[in-house]
Amino acid sequence: DITNDEITKHYNEIKSTLLDPEKRDINLIYIKNNNIDNNVNIKEDELLKIYNSNIDFYKTPEKRKLLQFIFDTELKAKDFLKNIKNFEDVKSYIKKNNISNNDIDLGYLSKKELDAEISSIAFDIKQNNFSNAIESTFGWKVIYLEKIKPENNLSFNEVKNDIKKDLTVN
Repeated sequence: DITNDEITKHYNEIKSTLLDPEKRDINLIYIKNNNIDNNVNIKEDELLKIYNSNIDFYKTPEKRKLLQFIFDTELKAKDFLKNIKNFEDVKSYIKKNNISNNDIDLGYLSKKELDAEISSIAFDIKQNNFSNAIESTFGWKVIYLEKIKPENNLSFNEVKNDIKKDLTVN
């Protein structure tokens, strides 16, 4: 058997070989922005590859301009739907009830900007139409779809100069 004293003695004999400090080699490269050549010629097929691999970046999703009316009860929401048939009726209702447009106008929203339930309802409605009464944590609501901005995909020709600029300008 080995004793503690023997272990300590052996350690003291070899400890100088165990305690070598770590060393690293490092090279630094310092480049100033004004030393970079911005006149790089990037081939159009390379720009097209970048465009295609980042196609989602060049898409604007469909957005819908929504108005949201909130009611205390299901009965009030259903009465609203029974009496309001078009946008002129909406304007009259807003004026008659002293409602601020800011209180009901949700603006243009994409599917991802709405919660899942409202998103599926709002994106199933046709333009200038109302949803059915929807129960929510705030009471009952009715959604009106005022306008639709369709999805917009920027073409390669519309963005190729921007892609090149992003790659070459500091």
